[in-house]
Amino acid sequence: MSIPMLTMELKMDSKREVDLTLIRENEDGSAVYNFDFSDEELTAFTRLGIITALKAGLDEAKKYDPDYVDQEKNALELQGLVKEFFEKYLNRIEESDSGNEFSPITVSCCRAAMLEPLNNLLDKMCKLAGAKSKITYELGVEK
Repeated sequence: MSIPMLTMELKMDSKREVDLTLIRENEDGSAVYNFDFSDEELTAFTRLGIITALKAGLDEAKKYDPDYVDQEKNALELQGLVKEFFEKYLNRIEESDSGNEFSPITVSCCRAAMLEPLNNLLDKMCKLAGAKSKITYELGVEK
């Protein structure tokens, strides 16, 4: 079965369709295909494959450097900590014995010009971390 589905753009700015032929479907759901590439296209894909494999190997090798810092892992951990900071501390509202609600932990600012930017920053951090907004507690139990 031949399925023309790829369009290749060559150096000469010409385009042609590349035939993609299904050779067989395997029991595990994978399949074997044949691509009808020119020698120039095959060489280009081979170079790309080698370069991609080398880059992937270098990226993986970085993890074995004792000074390596996994930025993605750190970003996820930081997001979790910021979320916890807002949900468990800053956005916590408690109810007193007399029924009045209050925030036991607050951030204060004595510079009037900095108050609005600080509130905007804290609001954005709360949203980006995916934290719940104000949470009411009564006797240490979340409502």
